Amino acid sequence: MRTIGEIATLYVGMPITIFLDNARYQKCALVMEKAKSLHIELCFLPTYSPNLNLIERMWKFVKKKCLYSTNITRNFLLSKRQLQSAWRKT
Repeated sequence: MRTIGEIATLYVGMPITIFLDNARYQKCALVMEKAKSLHIELCFLPTYSPNLNLIERMWKFVKKKCLYSTNITRNFLLSKRQLQSAWRKT
């Protein structure tokens, strides 16, 4: 995960838009002011839209593979590999 400043440094001269969920800490004045000073547009996902938030999809996968399993140890190791593979693809 990179900070707004790091993203601005990596993409100098390019328009930058960052999509965020509606967490309070992402909408605080400090973040909003920093983004504005770096000419970064912040777009916030609609409230209650887990289908648009990638981490929510990942949690759904974890719950399906791990929580509803009879062989937790085996499925945890399998799921860990699958999660790592899926994360690299995003």
